[in-house]
Amino acid sequence: MLIFEKDLPTNFDYEQLLYALCNMAKFINECYVYELFVEVKNRVVLYSMDNTVVDIENCPCGLVYNVIKEDDEINVYIMFIATEYRYRKAGYASLFIKEFIHFITEKYRERFTNISIVLDSVEPAVTFYEHFGFTWTITDEKHKSVFDIDETNENEHFMMVYKCAKYSGDGKT
Repeated sequence: MLIFEKDLPTNFDYEQLLYALCNMAKFINECYVYELFVEVKNRVVLYSMDNTVVDIENCPCGLVYNVIKEDDEINVYIMFIATEYRYRKAGYASLFIKEFIHFITEKYRERFTNISIVLDSVEPAVTFYEHFGFTWTITDEKHKSVFDIDETNENEHFMMVYKCAKYSGDGKT
């Protein structure tokens, strides 16, 4: 079940949430995660194993995303996504990404003609995202700027895009 930051209890320990996100991605700089966490436009989503957020330990996966709308197009940028090491290869990440794609598609399909989910993957995870329909994109400058990709670091990035099914207006995609 997806748990959104806005739905967390008012007495929720946000330091514990930040710590949990950093723990999920041991090789990502904690300062980077913190900067994403405090950016007002970014949204945090957790995946809960038991449909609650009573214990952050029951959330094996998390992500931080940002939404940029342009006319009839919307781009959802996954700025950070990770699964805690002890939960990898257990299917939680697959459930998480499927539910997130479904959520984004349902939320925006009636208002936007083009919906894309864009992420900057680490090399070992590229085939995982391809399995869900993400494709490589290396030429789209507007996506590169969101992730601060330029000629000095472009070889370190694996930018991928998922194009959500278009909504025809008659209830069919």
